[in-house]
Amino acid sequence: MIQEIQPHQFDNQYRPCPPDAQSYALYYEGQSALLKKRKDGIDFPRFRDLERLNEEIYEEAVVDIGMRIKEDYDNIPWFISENGIGIEGEDRYRNKEGYIDDDYRIDFLKGHLQRALKVRNMGSNCFGYFVWSFVDNLSAINAFKNRYGLLELDLKTGNRIPKKSLYWFKEIMKDRQV
Repeated sequence: MIQEIQPHQFDNQYRPCPPDAQSYALYYEGQSALLKKRKDGIDFPRFRDLERLNEEIYEEAVVDIGMRIKEDYDNIPWFISENGIGIEGEDRYRNKEGYIDDDYRIDFLKGHLQRALKVRNMGSNCFGYFVWSFVDNLSAINAFKNRYGLLELDLKTGNRIPKKSLYWFKEIMKDRQV
């Protein structure tokens, strides 16, 4: 389902971060104590498993965190400071034109952006979402083994090559729809 972004939701104007805002780098369950138990004591459901990528993804964490902040922390302003997916051997998804067709990244980002809009519509004070990362970057854990960017970095030439996800992201920003 496509959800239209209203002008007041995510505009292109510079907006400074409030000094009392909270940010979350959202990837996996173990990275946030907020995901250990819900307020009612019920364990969170298992992650959605992407077998082909060997990754565990739980997009509803955005809603869980947002509602926990709303209900237990006076609905302070918050944003997702980094969220993305790193893939090893991304070259195997290169198409005939030489670009990487990273539909897995589009699915990942779309799911998390939709949840950010959902929790915002539920009254949580979420005011932003930052993709990790715009360009393939050096990771302290795995160097350049996993690629995270919307823009491929060719390590031999230094060229930056757009991936399919960059064009997708450009379109959702232009059309203001996820």
